[in-house]
Amino acid sequence: YKDVAFKHKVDNFPAGTVFAIAKVINYGKITRFQLANGYYITSNQNNVNRLYYVAGGDVKRVKSVRGTHRYKDNALKHVVDWQPAGTEFDVAKIVKYGDTTRIQLANGLFISGNKKINSFIK
Repeated sequence: YKDVAFKHKVDNFPAGTVFAIAKVINYGKITRFQLANGYYITSNQNNVNRLYYVAGGDVKRVKSVRGTHRYKDNALKHVVDWQPAGTEFDVAKIVKYGDTTRIQLANGLFISGNKKINSFIK
């Protein structure tokens, strides 16, 4: 929408579309997301999912969707190896890193906390 009141509709987007959120806006008792392009979308969790796992979340196991690198550090700068699609990982914890999260594995290595890269199993 062009406005926070949702009176001027711009477009519809298919499921799975990723948006760059600039800020969270309170409109009365309703919360909206303002996008980087100035438009607004709903924050209703029935329509919007987080792209990254939440730090402190209850994730025990994830599976690589397209394959993923494992890293020594949570900055994801020191690559250890590549794991193919379908590899399952035991999760020790979800660690906050800047505006995103990383998944610390049971063996101490890190992978991305992006749900499109590593999907939830349990």
